Amino acid sequence: MSLLSGSKFEVVDLSHEIFPGMQVFGAEWHRDVSFEPLGRIERVGRRTTQIHIGTHSGTHIDAPSHFIESGKTINELSLDVFIGRATKLNLRDVPKRAEITADYLQQNFANTSFERRVIIDFNWSRNYGSSLFYTDHPFFTVEAAQWLVGKGIELLGYDTPMLDNPEHGHASDCDSPIHKVFLELGIPLVEYMNNLNLVDEEFMLIAAPLNLRELDGSPIRCVGINVG
Repeated sequence: MSLLSGSKFEVVDLSHEIFPGMQVFGAEWHRDVSFEPLGRIERVGRRTTQIHIGTHSGTHIDAPSHFIESGKTINELSLDVFIGRATKLNLRDVPKRAEITADYLQQNFANTSFERRVIIDFNWSRNYGSSLFYTDHPFFTVEAAQWLVGKGIELLGYDTPMLDNPEHGHASDCDSPIHKVFLELGIPLVEYMNNLNLVDEEFMLIAAPLNLRELDGSPIRCVGINVG
């Protein structure tokens, strides 16, 4: 990789491990992850496995078509948006269920130089696997989401399950408005990120999805690279 040639660099895994019984969103359309043994070494001389996993299980990308009827599917998104320099916003000190406003972002990040890719570190991956993960995470107002859009971003990631208020989910009177602010503009979302404390404020991001035809998202092995 010529960009890193001659440089000291550190590779950080920004993904959660995938395994049967891992935490998934508690809805009827999110089935549990499972592994089904197929070929066995003692029988056919090789091991193969069928993986049953949803497009939004573990660390994954939301394509626009996840919420937007005419939105691009995961295979239609340009691959270059998932690979390159990223800016990390440190929101690790905000309390659980904190409402992040546009004024808060303006006060704390007005002088930040934004890359095309922005990653938000809430220090929330520590709660992955617990009931708090889906019910108590911080969230954005619509105005805060629009403030970020105004920075010209093309990809947004975070270590929470979503940037919507936990009360604004399926079957609510206000279903996932923050998702829609970004996805309507074709901005993919990287959710359930991990280990964000280990990457610098500016780092190289690799978050390439599987090339899944006409699907709404993809699990990923997300990687951050600190370049010395």
